[in-house]
Amino acid sequence: MNELPINIHIILIIFREIVCIYHINMKDLYDILKISRNANQSEIKKSYRKLALKFHPDRNKENKEEAEKKFKEISEAYEILSNEEKKNIY
Repeated sequence: MNELPINIHIILIIFREIVCIYHINMKDLYDILKISRNANQSEIKKSYRKLALKFHPDRNKENKEEAEKKFKEISEAYEILSNEEKKNIY
């Protein structure tokens, strides 16, 4: 990282700080997917599929708004935790 121009280095530091602040305000993605912090990709995917089916809006017609909210939350957690680069940033 010392080889980067000073401006890029500063931008990277600011970006990391913004990401940290953002994640402080977020719910724990591992809790959302009901998995441990050392879960492997197979476990992450399995839990996502199970929860996505359970909270899919089409399967929860009597409580569609809440199901949509939960389904979106589950999908966003999976999007981050299933991608190694995004997971490492998180």
